Amino acid sequence: METYEEIVMQAVSELMVKAMSEQRISDEKVSALTDELVEISGKVMAAPMDAETRAMLDRYLSITHTLEGLREEHLYVQGAKDCVRLLKELGVLA
Repeated sequence: METYEEIVMQAVSELMVKAMSEQRISDEKVSALTDELVEISGKVMAAPMDAETRAMLDRYLSITHTLEGLREEHLYVQGAKDCVRLLKELGVLA
């Protein structure tokens, strides 16, 4: 059985994915940069390189993506906390 925190973090993760998807659709700059990143990534992964370099690149990308995801998750949760705090300061919430 999942804990309350696991359920909340799953919801946060799904909300983040939804928000990023909506941003890509509505923001031309984000869409263009994402497309460019995908194109460059394909070229880099197709480039000839020895096994050690390929493994190092794969590990680098894996760590980079994991770290980016953790940072996004933290910022999303912190943004929600900051919003609640601001609403309390403004007297909107008790």
